[in-house]
Amino acid sequence: MWAIKIKTYLKALNMWDGVEQGATHVPPLRENATLNEIKKHEEQVTKSTKEFTCIHSIVLEVIFGRIMAFETTKKA
Repeated sequence: MWAIKIKTYLKALNMWDGVEQGATHVPPLRENATLNEIKKHEEQVTKSTKEFTCIHSIVLEVIFGRIMAFETTKKA
């Protein structure tokens, strides 16, 4: 049941694609990047953390104990 809830929750926050696709490498920011490029880069870097936070906040402690060591949201 919690898997359905978290999937719906992450879809509503437009984060489910990141979970399905798994971890993606974020290329380093180039020198003299524009403000828009910096903002996009920061969003990409923090997106996985936000996905993990959503998953961790909705699961019961029993489930959390099983997923806390996973490196990617897809595995969790």
